[in-house]
Amino acid sequence: MALAGAAIAGTALSGCAAGPSIPPDYAVAGQAQGSTATPTTTAPPPPPQAGVPQQQPRWRPCRTDPAAGLPPGPDGLVIECATITGPLDPATSQSDVGIDLTRARTAATPQDAAPLVLMAGSDQSSRSALAGLATGTGGAVVDARPVVAVDRRGTGPSTDPACFAGTDAADLTAAGRGGDPVARAQSMMDTVNRVTVSCTDVLRPAVDAFDAVHAASDIDTLRNYWGVDKIALLTLGDASDVALAYQANVPGHLARLVMDSPGPLRVDAATTAERRAQADQAALARFVSDCTSTGCAAGPDPARTLNTLLDSAEMGLIRGVSSGSVLTVVRRTLADSALPWDQRVARLGELIDGAARGDVDTLHVFADAQAVTSGGFVAQCSDAPPPATPDQSHTAQSDWAGKYPVFGADAAVRMLTCASWPSHQEPDLPEGFDVPVLLFSGAADTVVGSGAVDSVTAAIARTGSPASTVTWEGVGHGALWGSGCAVEQLDRYLDDAAIPPGGTACPV
Repeated sequence: MALAGAAIAGTALSGCAAGPSIPPDYAVAGQAQGSTATPTTTAPPPPPQAGVPQQQPRWRPCRTDPAAGLPPGPDGLVIECATITGPLDPATSQSDVGIDLTRARTAATPQDAAPLVLMAGSDQSSRSALAGLATGTGGAVVDARPVVAVDRRGTGPSTDPACFAGTDAADLTAAGRGGDPVARAQSMMDTVNRVTVSCTDVLRPAVDAFDAVHAASDIDTLRNYWGVDKIALLTLGDASDVALAYQANVPGHLARLVMDSPGPLRVDAATTAERRAQADQAALARFVSDCTSTGCAAGPDPARTLNTLLDSAEMGLIRGVSSGSVLTVVRRTLADSALPWDQRVARLGELIDGAARGDVDTLHVFADAQAVTSGGFVAQCSDAPPPATPDQSHTAQSDWAGKYPVFGADAAVRMLTCASWPSHQEPDLPEGFDVPVLLFSGAADTVVGSGAVDSVTAAIARTGSPASTVTWEGVGHGALWGSGCAVEQLDRYLDDAAIPPGGTACPV
C-alpha cells in the first residue's frame, strides 16, 4: 500500500587516490603545461538534518507512569503523553485513528533540539520502551535531544483492540496443553483459531490496518504535524519492518535511521521459532553460569531447580501456573535490558527459588504472566511470515527437544501463534536509503532470536546503501537499553551520520 511521498534524494561521494607523478612537459586538461595550479575537488554534501518541530501536541502527564518499577532516570527526567489524529488508511479510508505519543526530556535537553522518534516492536508499547531507555543507559540520549515514542497500532491505549476473552491470554501463554506433540499442537491451534476469530471480528472492517505499512503512515502523520521535512528514526525489535515500510513508501524523509535488534525479515515461522529457541537457550546458559558463580537464590544447581519447577507445572501440580507461563517469565526477565544483567540474574534466581518453595506472591507472578497482549497479537500477526503447520510443529517438538532442551518444544508450539491469521501481501522493500543505516544486534536476544539482523542487513545490501552493524555481546533485547558503548555509537551517528566500521562490537 503506497503512501504519498517525495523521491529519494541521491548523494555522491568523491575522493582522490595517489597516482604516478606527472612530468612537467605532460599537458593536463584544465592545467597549462608547466603550471603550478592545484586541481580542485568537490566536497561531499553534508548529511541531512532532522527538523525542529514547528508545533507541538498538547503534552500532559501520562495517566499511568511508563517508568513504574524502573530505577530513577537522569535528574529532571520528564515523561509526558499526547495523542494526535491521523487517517486510519491514507489510501482508502476517511476514518481517523488516534496516534499515541510519549515524550522524554530532561532539564538538560535543549529546547531547540530535533527529536529522535522511537517505535518499538509488537512485544511491548513504545512508551514502555522509552521509559526503559530514559531511565537506563540511554539517559544520555535524552539529555541531548527529546525522544518521542510512537505506539504501534494495537499497543497503545487509543488502538488497543481488547479482543481477548475468557482464558485466551492464559491459553496462549500456556502454548498448548497435552502430553504428546500432536495433542499440544492441536490444543494450540484450537486456541489460535478462537482468538483469531475474536480479534478479526472486533477489528472489522479495519483488519488490514494494523500492519507495518499503516504504522509507518502514523510516523509520517507525526512528521507532517510537526511541519518538518526529515526525521531521525530509531526502531526496536520487529518495528524494523515499520522503518523499511516507511522508507519504501515515503522516501526522502529520513535524516537518520537506526534499527536496534531488528526482527527477522521475510523468514518463515518455523525458522524464526528455532532461532528464538536457540537464543533462549544461550541466554539461559549464561544465567545458569552467572547464577552459580554468584550464589544467587536459585541454589547451587539453578538449572535443576528450574527443571523441577517446569516439571511440576507441566504435571498440573501448581494451580494456575503452566510450563508456558514459567518459560514466559524466564524469557521476559532475561530479555529486560532496562535492568543491568546482574540484577536480572538475581531477580530470576529469586523468582525460580520462590516458585519452587511455593511462595504465594512469587507464584502469582508466574500465574499472571502473559506471553502476548491482544494488541501485540494483532500487530505481530499482521506482519507475520508464512505460517507454520501443525505437522511442522509435531516434528519440531520432537527434534528441538534435544537441541534446545528447555525451550525447544515450547518454541515449536508457539510457531503456530499466527497460523490462522488472514493472509496478507508482503510490503515493498526500499530501493535505497537517504543516509547510511546503523544497526545494533545482541548476542542472545530472546525476543527476535539468533541471527535476525542478517536478513535485514541483506535487504539493505541489495540496495547498495551503506550500513553497519554494531554487535553487543550482552544478553537481552535492545543494545541501546543495555550498553553504554552502544549509546556512544548512537550519539556519534546522530551527530554526523557516520557509521562505525564493520565488525564493531560492544562488550558486556
